[in-house]
Amino acid sequence: MKIVFCAERDTNSKLAVLVSLYNYEKYICEALDSVAKQTLSDIELIVCNDCSTDNSAAVVLEWMQRHRQRFSRLALIENDSNSGLAATRNASVAFAVAPYVFILDADNMMYPACLERSLEILEEAASDVAFVYAQREMFNDVDIFGSSLENLEDWDPQLFSRGNYIDAMVLHKKSAIDAVGGYAADDCFGRLGWEDFELWLKYIRAGFYGVKINQPLIRYRYHEASMLRVTTNVSQNSHKLWQRLHVLYPEIIPEQIPYEPVPLPAGRSGGMIKYFYGLEGYIRSKPWLLRLARTPFAVPAKKVFRKLYHALSGKD
Repeated sequence: MKIVFCAERDTNSKLAVLVSLYNYEKYICEALDSVAKQTLSDIELIVCNDCSTDNSAAVVLEWMQRHRQRFSRLALIENDSNSGLAATRNASVAFAVAPYVFILDADNMMYPACLERSLEILEEAASDVAFVYAQREMFNDVDIFGSSLENLEDWDPQLFSRGNYIDAMVLHKKSAIDAVGGYAADDCFGRLGWEDFELWLKYIRAGFYGVKINQPLIRYRYHEASMLRVTTNVSQNSHKLWQRLHVLYPEIIPEQIPYEPVPLPAGRSGGMIKYFYGLEGYIRSKPWLLRLARTPFAVPAKKVFRKLYHALSGKD
């Protein structure tokens, strides 16, 4: 790991925002702007570039030079080689000085009160609370059906047997991450995803838990180039990840995956992309449809959705 840029005026910040970056020059400034607009005044900001092949690093460096006075500690660090999301998160956690760390993806954003509200709740929480998570607003740039909310369920370890329901964008106690050994940086989670899902399971086994904030504080952008869409939810990858979780946490994760991820097409014409964004947005806007899609008992409904998907996408 090398330090590309670092500016420090105070190393006593309570909270650090950690951003993992790989080829998101299109979105990274919006993510960083949302950090700069936080109502919390004293912030450490660390961006870890995982050897992007686009202009991401230069964009971040220019942004940091313009905003260096806003932050107590500001740094752009870079992996020696492309290492995957989990290893990049671990590098950021290790470099942070603050005792609380907020995970922000380079294509997502926060509302201005996010950090102040999250820190207030986590500081008052019990010693076995590892993190706090807020409701998540889902949005896209096409915005046919508007936004919708997720992260609506309270912490319940039994729910993870059906899949992950908490986004990676949460505020952690750094001591809790260190206590469980950080994110699993093996090739499975490091390259395919679900590193956050695996971390929640580590917390459960260690006797930690999360607390939900009943307020939308984070914004998740779903788009054609997201890792979830092009990698994690590819059927063979999701099954590989599920089996790995089952081997590691058999007391929580059943052997059979309770759902079949059906990724929406990303390589078709703009009109097709726009249509499927609308279909996805509509489903996300209906909580009962989301619940139906996630329950293992909704096989007939899922078959209908799958047939509709295949018919409209032209796939056999």
